[in-house]
Amino acid sequence: MNTISFQHLPNEIIEYLTLAQVSSLCALSMEEANELVEYGAIRFDKIDGDEGYLATNQLEPLRIACQLRRDFDMDLFTVVISVAHLKSIADLKQQLHSYRVLSRFDNS
Repeated sequence: MNTISFQHLPNEIIEYLTLAQVSSLCALSMEEANELVEYGAIRFDKIDGDEGYLATNQLEPLRIACQLRRDFDMDLFTVVISVAHLKSIADLKQQLHSYRVLSRFDNS
């Protein structure tokens, strides 16, 4: 599967996926993927022309929520709720990691 790369900063290259690629990776139909865009569970990180792109580093919460959907036979709206909670958890984990790194420097 091909990804599209855009350079944001001189040393920062982020890879992006189209909505079709995201739907394939998450085992969603294009109709379901478009619904998730409408609900706000999929938010494009970059728009180029008519095509929206999702950064690959933002894919994990959606992928997990879709896996939970398949495992527990949940409806699509539950995916929206799950993605929001999984993103919050990921943000909190990142903050905790940052605080731990800072505390190591403070204790040195």
